[in-house]
Amino acid sequence: MIPVSDPTRQNTALLPELSEAVGAVLRHGRFIAGPEVAQFEEVFRTWLGAPHAVGVGNGTDAIRLMLEAAGVGPGDEVLIPDFTMIATAESVAALGAVPVLVEIEAGTYMIDADAAAAAVTPRTRAALVVDLFGAPCPLPELPGGIEVFEDACQAHGATLHGRAVGTLGRAGSFSFFPAKNLGGIGDGGMVTTGDPDLADAVRRLRNHGRVAQYEHDHLGCNSRLDSVQAAALLVKMRYIEQGNARRQAIAAAYDERFAELDLDLPRVADGGRSVYNLYVVASDDRDTLRARLAEREVATLVHYERPMHRQPALAGVAVPPRRPERTEEICSRVMSLPCFPELSDGEVEHVMEAVVAAVTGG
Repeated sequence: MIPVSDPTRQNTALLPELSEAVGAVLRHGRFIAGPEVAQFEEVFRTWLGAPHAVGVGNGTDAIRLMLEAAGVGPGDEVLIPDFTMIATAESVAALGAVPVLVEIEAGTYMIDADAAAAAVTPRTRAALVVDLFGAPCPLPELPGGIEVFEDACQAHGATLHGRAVGTLGRAGSFSFFPAKNLGGIGDGGMVTTGDPDLADAVRRLRNHGRVAQYEHDHLGCNSRLDSVQAAALLVKMRYIEQGNARRQAIAAAYDERFAELDLDLPRVADGGRSVYNLYVVASDDRDTLRARLAEREVATLVHYERPMHRQPALAGVAVPPRRPERTEEICSRVMSLPCFPELSDGEVEHVMEAVVAAVTGG
């Protein structure tokens, strides 16, 4: 079965480099706040063109700490798309703030700018857009100076009009979950920003609100990027551009082969460059196609089966969208195809032949 993603292929190929990097951490013993953490923050910051980058424990914490550092708190409303992973909404709710679920565009599946503007109330504090499936999300223009933040956890290296995601809003958040374009060998996350005060606040929050030895000026949490993960990510940074280029080449081959099929193919906003963390197509006959592809040894996944407004955990917590049917329809139609750098040319060809046969009934 050809998988949708397989981080073990990259890890196996890089095993000598990863072993050397992790071994160095084991030898010096500074597992927390070791030199690799600051080095990785600097390398990642420079790569994106972000003035500041702060490593944290995981992508979900990156979202939450980014918003908390900006002052989002109880009772504040935060606009988010109805179509995303629950971590986006969960991070808002964890602060006592209210996730306001906003309809998405039919083509890009990202937050609808007009719907976002219409959802603004006097309690709206911020908007949190999602750079979905590796594509950049244009920031909506909102009244009243409402700040916009990015959940860029799926889009390491994506750009909009030449600017990297994670640098478009007041701050951005990244995940280094193993299946991401830049994936670690465990969990990890990063907050990027041009605001030095926000960056400093995240640094304190990730380390129990600490400002000096045994001195804490407010309550924080324990969410530090550890040295082992930073060491592994420094190795993988050497290959991120190569990996993104391979994803783009696979996506371009899919686009060309599937152009005449009865499928909705990925759409990228004008001026955008996607890095295809996932290659997501849509069909009215999605479940039948998935079964046919499984018969041909091609795995698929559904991102996402439920919109946020149908998540039981958010009942009574989030404000539902005005037009929930938009996301309902998209959730019933989307599926993700294999798209990761270590796919062989033969596997890519097999996926394309299988999709054509599944759609045409061949």
